[in-house]
Amino acid sequence: MNRAEGSEYPLFQKLTPRLEDVLEYWTARGTTFKKHGGAIYGDHCPKCYPEHSLVRTVLPSPREALVRQLGKAGLLTLDRLIELCNDQRDDVKQAAARLAATKAAEENTISDLLARVDPGELPDHILCEIVALPTDTESGYTVAQRLRHTASASLMHFPLVFKTVSDQADSV
Repeated sequence: MNRAEGSEYPLFQKLTPRLEDVLEYWTARGTTFKKHGGAIYGDHCPKCYPEHSLVRTVLPSPREALVRQLGKAGLLTLDRLIELCNDQRDDVKQAAARLAATKAAEENTISDLLARVDPGELPDHILCEIVALPTDTESGYTVAQRLRHTASASLMHFPLVFKTVSDQADSV
């Protein structure tokens, strides 16, 4: 649902700006974990599950749903979504990456977004979201294929990103 669709629902329109405040509240608050006391800001307890543990219990948080709703309403800027792509919670990262890829496609700034991956400003998983974008109906190409054929000179300066996008386009 974008802003235009949200305007059909007055209650949604009225509450959506408050969702930004709620997201900030939950970001600062974290998730309470009674077993060890205090707040957990990631998606699991680091005392129960060490950093490289394969099995983890994901603690509940409304932040992923808030990010999705704010993104659908068009209330998160691309810069804010990029910030959320580096969040401590995996579910928030995934939702933000999906929304950032979509927003960059809408704004025709995917090359700029890709340029931020190689120096580490953005995590690699955003590449998966970019190549998963739907086919451009005018050209018949996926975003990955279109990038491969129209890569700018600046993108060629980031060989890891370009190779990943090219490999993904070949597999489509």
